[in-house]
Amino acid sequence: MRALSKTQADIWHWFDRRRSNLPRHHQQGEYQLAKLTKTSVFKTQYPKAETPLDKTTRIVRKMAEEEAEQRQAKNDRLRNARLEREANTPRKRSR
Repeated sequence: MRALSKTQADIWHWFDRRRSNLPRHHQQGEYQLAKLTKTSVFKTQYPKAETPLDKTTRIVRKMAEEEAEQRQAKNDRLRNARLEREANTPRKRSR
């Protein structure tokens, strides 16, 4: 077996670490190129199904975001009303 150059070793380092069925001495520095086939490289990724916990989390986050938007709109409305009231109120003269 011929040794890989440093660049080749760096490129295949991530792939070899995933191959846990290699003997220990292969995992610690002596790299082997993996055998790639059409079925091992181009696997279809299926989306994971939403679990009940994920569904609950999504709904609660949506509710919290909606409440925060409503609270921000109310604060903006009240702030604008206060600023308008202060602008239209004549100031008292200080002596």
